[in-house]
Amino acid sequence: MLVVAPTVNRLGAFTLPFLTVVLVSDFETPVATAGLIVALFGAATIPSRIIGGYLTDKLGLRNTIVLGLSLTAAFQLALAAAANPATAAAAAVLIGLAFEIYKPPSHALVADVVEGDRDRATAYALYSAALAGAGVLAGVLAATVGGIDLRLLFVVDAVTGLACAVLVLTGLRARASVAPNALPVDEGRAERSPWRDPCCTECCSPGPASRSCTSNSTSPCP
Repeated sequence: MLVVAPTVNRLGAFTLPFLTVVLVSDFETPVATAGLIVALFGAATIPSRIIGGYLTDKLGLRNTIVLGLSLTAAFQLALAAAANPATAAAAAVLIGLAFEIYKPPSHALVADVVEGDRDRATAYALYSAALAGAGVLAGVLAATVGGIDLRLLFVVDAVTGLACAVLVLTGLRARASVAPNALPVDEGRAERSPWRDPCCTECCSPGPASRSCTSNSTSPCP
């Protein structure tokens, strides 16, 4: 289930490269304005994972995954049904805010369910391989659906996201979230915020820049 559910979700994850095209062709948005909207989408994905981590502590792993996928699907349907550029732009930014919510609990769920460092490494490798394979099929599906109507891409993406949410909701039992204060702490080490952990900040700081470069290079591809 840990592999099947994200694979189903990945099958529809091909809308971002076509967002600019939809904004320009369907809504007659100037190219510069469309680029700004895509940039805002990318900026919105940065706090999205932080929101996902926060909600995981409050709602638990399964509930946060379902919530993130459901919100993303709802906003994608709103974009597909948008009647004007302003509505489309608002929906795009909201998609960005919800886009990454499911990822922190998804990765944590693999670590939670699979025991042993070696088995975890294998599980993450299988998880990544499944996503890569589904990405190839997603391109074929995008070529087929996009030839009919580009807005249908967002509808299909929403449907696959909701299908993934249903699989997670029905296939995984709820796991109680563990409050940070309830976690065991090494008495020999002072409790420290991750925001002040130099190792954490060094590992995470390139993320926004890398994400921005990736978004800016893939979005204008069509």
